[in-house]
Parts: sequence; structure tokens; C-alpha cells
Amino acid sequence: MKTLIETRNACVVTDEKRTIVQELNMCLSQKERVAIIGRNGVGKSTLLNVFSGKKSCESGKVILHTSPYFVEQQFQLSSVNVSDVLQQLQKYPRHLVEKELQALQLRPLAQLVMQTSVSHGEFRKIKLIMAKLQQPQLIILDEPTQDLDTCGIAWLSSWLSKWQGAVIVVSHDQELLCDFNDFFIVAESGCRYFCGSFAQLQEMLEKEYVATQEHYLRNLRNMIKKEQHTHHIARRKARKKRYGRISELDRATPRQTLNQKRDDAQCQHGKAKKIREQRIEALRSWTKDTRRALHVELPLVAPQREIVKSQQKCPVVVLENVGVFFGERRILSPISLSQLWERTAVVGANGSGKTTLLRVMMQEIIPQQGKVATQKERIGYIAQNANNWKTEESLWRKISRYVDSLEIATQILIAHKFPLALAKRPLNSLSPGERIRAALICLFQQPNIELLILDEPNTQLDFLGQKALVRALQEWPGGFVIASHNRSFLKQLAIDRTLQL
Repeated sequence: MKTLIETRNACVVTDEKRTIVQELNMCLSQKERVAIIGRNGVGKSTLLNVFSGKKSCESGKVILHTSPYFVEQQFQLSSVNVSDVLQQLQKYPRHLVEKELQALQLRPLAQLVMQTSVSHGEFRKIKLIMAKLQQPQLIILDEPTQDLDTCGIAWLSSWLSKWQGAVIVVSHDQELLCDFNDFFIVAESGCRYFCGSFAQLQEMLEKEYVATQEHYLRNLRNMIKKEQHTHHIARRKARKKRYGRISELDRATPRQTLNQKRDDAQCQHGKAKKIREQRIEALRSWTKDTRRALHVELPLVAPQREIVKSQQKCPVVVLENVGVFFGERRILSPISLSQLWERTAVVGANGSGKTTLLRVMMQEIIPQQGKVATQKERIGYIAQNANNWKTEESLWRKISRYVDSLEIATQILIAHKFPLALAKRPLNSLSPGERIRAALICLFQQPNIELLILDEPNTQLDFLGQKALVRALQEWPGGFVIASHNRSFLKQLAIDRTLQL
């Protein structure tokens, strides 16, 4: 079979110069399918950028023998970008385009061209249709299911199962990963390859986790014993030194002899101390490497406090017969809502108006019909991909506003196991999953927040992050409005009210 991608001693590093893969030699041929998995922020998208030719590797070579079609994780959703993509779509046979649009429950092409307002999910569907119709030899997909509805995910799985070309996918979607048998596992400690089913991969990772944890604890115990022994030796030597000095003074030993004895002892003891320190440092290094290989919990600690509830129980958001139009197209049908501490889920197909509804609640969109009353100071809002949190400010500085000292801010970050190095970086430099975690940590520190408004909060999170999010929302003492396509995610949250759009 024809080789599509070839790497020769390739070294790939992140923007922070952390090595993802080193001296990678591989070939990807036609009909081969590879899934890349790993936690948020480990460098999966960086690896895809290298494989697609958008980014150069640090050393070595990545040779492309074909032009891959790359559907990226993030894109700028503007009328200009949408118009450009729709113009490209018109180059393909009309009947094939209309067939795929209908299968994905999208509007006919003529309507899309006339009314270029589309949601993130609709735009991703259009990009996937173009990938299918272009028939490239290699398709690269970065989190392709993250904002697709049930119909879109089913279409994608069906298409990929029949696809005759090569595929490289980054995903956290376990159902999609079940269709793959070749995996790159990316972690802070590097990248490795696994051949087998996703179920076998999970079983292997679980066994490795148990073995690695035992290894870590064993090294930790040995390190503690060695450091205690070193401390004991140091104290014993200090006692002997004091006693020996007194004895020599009693014998009136000449000063020159005393100084020579001291120099000899320091030299001998210095060498022994250096050897002991090298051994302990090696053990610390082994322990640190083992700790990095462990699957860690990524907690999101919901505040265990009483929500400050006004005596009048005034709703945080009130919508009265609200409707939104874009040109002649109705984006949001008239809806009335009073939201206080209820747990509300907003569901519906791509383009049904879920994001529009949340933006109306936040008064980012002014409806053409009806009235909106919102107390924004009582709301914590995270847009899709936490785009409203893309700022030059760091999580460290944001948290510092709500606590009395930087020490307390550090303790909060440690409690959530959020790396201090990431916490000091600008939020716009974090990956979407890292930024969502950072936004939630920050919101949980604000005492005035009573209502969370979250737009697809789980799609960018890895497996551990999704579990942590569920636990935090289960314990959240206030109300929330969540837009999501993931029914199993919503089922775990004890939803009081569901809005079907």
C-alpha cells in the first residue's frame, strides 16, 4: 500500500518546549486508522498539526506523500468564513451535497448560501461533508464529535466505518474510539503506540495504573527511609565533631594538626555526602517520573456554602415570550422562562438555538421579540470552548481577586490539582479543556454566583475532566442552565427541567 505519512527521527515539542515524541519513525499507509488519546493539554493537537504539515517538528523529518484534509478543533465562526466554505461546497455535485445535508438534518444549500448564520455544530457538519466529498487519501480530525448532535455523531461513525482512506483522529468520545484498533497514547511523560481494541486499551491502562501506583509508593517509602537515614548520619556526625573537638583541645593538640585532621575529615565526609545525595536525587527523579505516569484525579471542588438567597427569591433570569430572528430565518421560537435555582437542561439538534438562548440570557444578543431581565452579577457564564474566558489575564490573578492572599490562591490551585505553571499563563494560551477547568475553578470562588450558565461544558474535557465536572455539578448548591447533546452526561445531574428546542 502507498505510504501517506512518513516520519524520520521526528522530535515534536509543545509551545512550552515539552517533548511529546522523540526520534519517531513511522509510516501511515492507505486504509490505516489511528486514534490519538490523552488528557487535556498534553499536546494531541500539536501532534496533529505536525502530521498535517501546519507545524514543523523540532528535529527530524515529517514527509507528506499526499495532501491531507484537516478538520481542526477550533475555527473562527464568522459570516466571511461561512460564505467561503459554502462557496467551496458548491463546487461538488449538487445532488451529492443535498443528500449529505439532508442526512445531517441541515438546511438545503440554497438556504445556507442566502442565510449564512450557522451554529458551531452546523459549521462542523459542513466541514465534515466537504471532507467526505473531496475524497482525500488522508483525513485528520481533531475532536470531530465535540459539538455534534446525536444525528451528526451517528453520521460520522457510519461514514468512518466505510471510509477506504486513512484516518487520524483525536477524540475523547469513547463510542467513536471503539471503532479503532491503533492508538497513540499521549501523556506528560511522552507518547507511545498500542495495537488492539479500545476495550483492551482500557484494560491495559488500568493494569498499568495499579502497577505504576505500587511502584510509586515503593519508591516513595524507600526515599523517605534514605532521607531519614541521611538525617540520622548528619546528626551523629555533628555530635562526634563536637565531642572530638573538645577531646583534642583537652590533649592540647597543635593547631596545625587540628586543621589537617579537619580538612581530611571534611574531604572524606564531603565525598560520602555527595554520593548519598546523588543516590537520593536519583530516587527522587524515579519517583517523580513514576508520579507523572500515574492517572491523577482532576478535582473540581464545588463550594460547600449556603447560597445567599434573597428574601423575595427574585429570579436570576426572566424571559417573556422571547424570539430571535436572523434576517427572515427564525433562530429561536418564542419562549418564556423564570430561572432561579432550578437545574435546567437545554437540548436540541445543531442549529436549534441552544447557544442563542444562552446568549440571550446573558444579554449578548438582543431579541427582536419579547423581554429579558437578567441579574448578571449573580451568574457565572462559560461559552462554548470557554471563548469568553480568552484573555491575557491568568487564572492566578483572577482567583487572587476573591481571596485575601496569594498563599490562599495557591492552596486553591493545589486543591484542584491545577498546575501552577498553567495558572500563571494567560488564559487565551490554554487548551479549551484547560480553559474550561480554569473558568470553573474561578467561578467556584465567587461568593455572589447563584446560577451557572454553561454551553457544552463537557465536550472539550478528557475522561477525568468529565467525571470531575459531573461530581462538581452534583454538589453545586445553586442552579444551572446547561446546553448539551450528551444525554448520559445530563442524566447524572438530577435535572429539574428540560427545554427541548
